[in-house]
Amino acid sequence: MNTQGSKWPNSLTLVRHIQSGFQHLKLQKQGDPLHGQFKRAYTLNPGSEVTQSLARQVWAKYPPKHGDHDTPTTTEGQASAVVMAQALKERIVVPDVIYVSPYGRTWTTLEQMQKGWPDLKNVKTYEDYRLRELDHGLASIYNDWRVFFALHPEQRMLHTFQGDYWYRWPQGENVPDVQFRARSLNDTFMREFAGQNVLVVSHHLYILAAMANYLRWTDKKFLWYDTYRKPLNAGVTFFNADPTKGKRGRLKLQKYNLKLY
Repeated sequence: MNTQGSKWPNSLTLVRHIQSGFQHLKLQKQGDPLHGQFKRAYTLNPGSEVTQSLARQVWAKYPPKHGDHDTPTTTEGQASAVVMAQALKERIVVPDVIYVSPYGRTWTTLEQMQKGWPDLKNVKTYEDYRLRELDHGLASIYNDWRVFFALHPEQRMLHTFQGDYWYRWPQGENVPDVQFRARSLNDTFMREFAGQNVLVVSHHLYILAAMANYLRWTDKKFLWYDTYRKPLNAGVTFFNADPTKGKRGRLKLQKYNLKLY
């Protein structure tokens, strides 16, 4: 019910996707002597011939096997979504609508959640491209941001000048681009689902972008969260509308990044 004419959804629940194959690969690299040697060389001098040679070796050893849109998920990650959904159904009502990113790992997350909470299968579900992860463009083919910057020194210099928040990946996006997408989707929620309960399954940067919009973060606060309090895989964030303020109200953060598995 749309309490006192509020323009906001009654509740907004944000879920990050489960562990992906790319994230599992990052863990594998941590134990690889070649990758360790490359990281040390990059730290000492990212533009040296030694670093560039090692970057090419790492790239050859770990070529991308999937695009960002079809990165697979891990068995461990799939199990976490089932357990998370079993706990989630004790905390929120069955949502009126579900929005999911078009990427494979978000759909797999939702499918596993439906095993833990079968009622979700009956909820109207929309796939929306605005929920996708930040597009890393050309850097995606290198499978490692350090490899990309070692082999593209002009991009490394530009990133150094602009910083993580403002730097736009070539043929891709920057953080404000994702915030713009999140703001556009929020307009849809207000227009079509005021007073209803919305569940979103998306990605870590989209979740932070949505929070930055709702909580009016500066770029510095965004980067602090992205550095020190990054959303967990299968982590859950809860917003609720303030029913006492009607159209003047706003979504209020209730819990951030809760681990329910």
